[in-house]
Amino acid sequence: MMMITFLLLIVALINLTTSQIPNPGRYQVTIGNGPHYAVDKIRWRLSSKIYSTDEDPSSVSNHQNIYVPSEGRTYAFDLKSSPPCIVNRGAFLKDIDYWGGLVESWGGENTTYDEIIFDQDCGGPCLTWFKQHNETAYTHSNYRSRLYIRQSDATPIKITSARYDLKTGELLSTGVNKFTYWNLDEIPDSEFQFPIDTKKCYFA
Repeated sequence: MMMITFLLLIVALINLTTSQIPNPGRYQVTIGNGPHYAVDKIRWRLSSKIYSTDEDPSSVSNHQNIYVPSEGRTYAFDLKSSPPCIVNRGAFLKDIDYWGGLVESWGGENTTYDEIIFDQDCGGPCLTWFKQHNETAYTHSNYRSRLYIRQSDATPIKITSARYDLKTGELLSTGVNKFTYWNLDEIPDSEFQFPIDTKKCYFA
């Protein structure tokens, strides 16, 4: 009887870890060839980098935000502007903690998946979460989106979106944002280094 109870507990734990949106305290995630986020809530270090579409993501970003909790400041570097850095007082910024904000927008980390879908991008089954809303003021559209998390290793794969005409149900447009990089290892210090001397910054 104890063995059966133990096995049921193991199954429950497996289901628990595979049926919720992962929300780690430390992660790096890149969306396509664009924004890259490095968030370490264990050591409280946060950085987001945005690359121009004509730049190689391995090169220096043209825009980077670094939040320094010990100073209560956010450093916003834009190396193509003047001044090249603006420093603002502020609290923890959700736009830097991209994944944390995304999880919250999908109902929180304890939200159970909606459907299992076998998808080529997942290389097998993906757990998916679905949401939709209507917009009646301007576009008169129904917006539907789905988050894909690979079941085997809880890696985020993509978010698909579609827009439908509210009256006719006609599909008007589709889109997909793929996560091209996901890493939960310790983040190197280089991700949080200032790209220029902060003496050049404007303190707002």
